[in-house]
Amino acid sequence: MQIGPQRGNPVEWVKQFAGCIYGIHFKDFVFEPNAAWKEVVGGTGNLDLPAFAQALTDGGFDGMAVIEYEADVDDPVPALKRCVESMRKSLSA
Repeated sequence: MQIGPQRGNPVEWVKQFAGCIYGIHFKDFVFEPNAAWKEVVGGTGNLDLPAFAQALTDGGFDGMAVIEYEADVDDPVPALKRCVESMRKSLSA
């Protein structure tokens, strides 16, 4: 996502490399007009989490998946819980 919409589309990457993905880190961002980024709960930023999860499913992904969340360093648990809820909702849709 950080390299722009033409080359930075994670959903299209998953489709392109279906069958060759063995592990994934789920991470989401929002971007400011000056290109600065801010990490957010997965599925609440620029990542189309439902489409990403569907592309993984369609591509037969059965590897390791990790939620990567480094914001809220003083109290990450509430945001991580929201990340897990967002993931479960996207994967069950």
